[in-house]
Amino acid sequence: MQLQTLTIRINSRLAQAILSAFVVCWLSFSGLVVDHLAAQIRLPAIDPEGRSIFAPYSTEILSPFGNSTGQVLPPSTVPPNVITVPTNTLPPVNFPQTGASGPVIPAFQHPAQPATCANGRCGLPRQHNHTPGPIRQRLDKLHRGRHGEIIMTPSRIVAPVGSEVVVMAGICGEDGYYVKNQPLEWMLSQDSAGQIIEVGGLDHPISNRLISPSAAKKDGDYAWGRTLLKPRLISRGTPTRVDDIQVQDGQAWISLSSASEGTSYLTCVAPKAKGWDRRRASTIIHWVDANWLIPAPARATAGSVFPLSVNLNRSSDGSGVKDWDVRYEIIGGVPAEFAPEGTQSREVTTDSDGQATVQIRQPAGQAIAGQTNVRVDIVRPALFGDREIVLESGITSVFWSSPALTIRAIGDRTAQVDEPFEYRIEITNPGDQVARDVVVRTSDLAGDVQYISSDPKPSQFGNQYQWELGEIAPGTNPRIIRVKMKSANRGTNRICFEVASSTDNLQTEAFTEIEIAAPCTDLKINGP
Repeated sequence: MQLQTLTIRINSRLAQAILSAFVVCWLSFSGLVVDHLAAQIRLPAIDPEGRSIFAPYSTEILSPFGNSTGQVLPPSTVPPNVITVPTNTLPPVNFPQTGASGPVIPAFQHPAQPATCANGRCGLPRQHNHTPGPIRQRLDKLHRGRHGEIIMTPSRIVAPVGSEVVVMAGICGEDGYYVKNQPLEWMLSQDSAGQIIEVGGLDHPISNRLISPSAAKKDGDYAWGRTLLKPRLISRGTPTRVDDIQVQDGQAWISLSSASEGTSYLTCVAPKAKGWDRRRASTIIHWVDANWLIPAPARATAGSVFPLSVNLNRSSDGSGVKDWDVRYEIIGGVPAEFAPEGTQSREVTTDSDGQATVQIRQPAGQAIAGQTNVRVDIVRPALFGDREIVLESGITSVFWSSPALTIRAIGDRTAQVDEPFEYRIEITNPGDQVARDVVVRTSDLAGDVQYISSDPKPSQFGNQYQWELGEIAPGTNPRIIRVKMKSANRGTNRICFEVASSTDNLQTEAFTEIEIAAPCTDLKINGP
């Protein structure tokens, strides 16, 4: 950029000094390089003869970039009562006005045309050839807040009447971080329910506590504050820390409450932000006179019908909330259905006691252990011209538990004809419920295999033997039955042992084979 000098005639030395100081301040805050200006500005000197405050013609303001040849203009080229200031090189503008001593030249030329957009972006940051000074760094931090976007959380929330809701907001700068020490204004619309309770401000150093407060509530509908310099933990004053809220540095916070049902429309504005579409954000708070709780995960016996229930009570008097909807939907896990229709979803309306209950079960023939996940939506119906609102959507689980039975038969693989062989029968319950009325029985023994004895003793029903074991608790040591048998015939014999519980509808089997052998040669002697 080429610069030229603009002359302004000044008839007063005092006016010359005042104008010099003004130009210095103007250049300091105009975005020019401050460090370079410091080497090019010469302030007025004190008049040693005492004729005036400053020595005549001692004020020089030179172009920080020199003339068109890159040289700084020497003081000798400055005529008396003339101050040189840099201006943009633009086509001359003719002004018909004239002063007492000649034509009047404007102090500012018309601004240059703005640069065209590059890659869809306008106003690209100025490129510096050196590290910015402290003033420029401070200005850059301020600009982050001016060009940032305000972010407010949560954007929508449902809260019981009488509770206190905390809303946080901050200005996200162009670098993706919240900008500290920025003013924010909080406003409730005139048709809003509730009021502002407390507004959080800037946690500034002790030295800044002598200045005006950083946050204040003007009334129940308007408050202002500043974003924090460091993170802060907001405690609600309860013994537990579960309800504490962490506020990040660069965020501000506010709390609201309402004693009646309705909706609060809260707006937060960053007054120093320039973008009208980014300097404000809003939050909607729906206040409802109800308390509710999503059903907790529960355990049920496989094959049985289990109830899921939601209770809604009013915060004001504890009475039941009637005619609200609760939606249940099975979303995964082991197979299950809602009785009696056998559907995967069900919508129930609360009764006069505020209760909405469904029955869940496993399909017939699929009663197995496992977990079924159910989503529960609590819905406030359309009231006062407002649409219905899903107050909460949560997940609960039903853990289907059941007993189980296993059986193992351990014994010899081979035996001799008419020699006894033994089996060790082990019965366990790997489930999580007690197995009731457990019995172990053999298959009908053919004439090739004969029962000898066992511990404990069985009951005999024809060619079948049965042991009654009663209840078997889960996770206990195996129940053991020892059986002795024999066979009078050679060959392979297959024996089946079965364990069952008619009460719990359980049954499983174990098979074993044994090879009965005999000598391959036989000697017979006939004669006297």
